[in-house]
Amino acid sequence: MATALVNGTIFTGEQWLSNHVLIIEGEKITAICNMNELPREIESTIDLEGKRLLPGLIDTQVNGGGGALFNDSPSVDAIKTIGAAHRQFGTTCGQCAGTWGTSGCRGECLQGRSTG
Repeated sequence: MATALVNGTIFTGEQWLSNHVLIIEGEKITAICNMNELPREIESTIDLEGKRLLPGLIDTQVNGGGGALFNDSPSVDAIKTIGAAHRQFGTTCGQCAGTWGTSGCRGECLQGRSTG
């Protein structure tokens, strides 16, 4: 099922695009195209109501969260506490490239497993 995110300004990482739509299928972004070139196979739309859409940001310098500070307690339990605290805010997960709190994140990074 293809869904188009419409009526917003899209940041590609290099430029801001107006009058464009972002198309997703399942959990994957499949295209960004001009609003006037919207593919016929779009089954639904999500109105961004003029807001900005940009990629998830990864904070590579997180030292704490949820009352735990890794500098004070360098343990697996501290990492799990920090991860759980950040997950509720939709932090992008660098391990599995999903967004914590969604089905895209498998939580393997919190379990000490690599996702390859």
